[in-house]
Amino acid sequence: MGYYNELESTERFLERLKNHIKDCGSTMLNLTDECLEYSLFEGGALNKTIFYLTDGALMEVKDKWLVSEEVCDKIVLLGNKIRELEDTSKWCVRSVRKDKEWRDIMMLADEIKTLL
Repeated sequence: MGYYNELESTERFLERLKNHIKDCGSTMLNLTDECLEYSLFEGGALNKTIFYLTDGALMEVKDKWLVSEEVCDKIVLLGNKIRELEDTSKWCVRSVRKDKEWRDIMMLADEIKTLL
């Protein structure tokens, strides 16, 4: 349990991860621009999801048979896609609503939600 709070069980970690992935899905398009900006960029869903999407933490969850290797691979892919957009011109609310890269992220998050 070295990759997350040692007081947090693996099951609780997985539950929190599910919630953060859910928040990165297509439902975020229902938010106002202000709420979307906060949720994504100011300590909300994306920042928390990136924190939770470390390979080491996911390996611990996978090793305890809580997620399949396929799901783990998709979660790692989600984290990589999010990180690719950090510090680019696409790291803004307008891009989240309009750009294909963000649509792909949302679709992947929605797919992962159905697999968890």
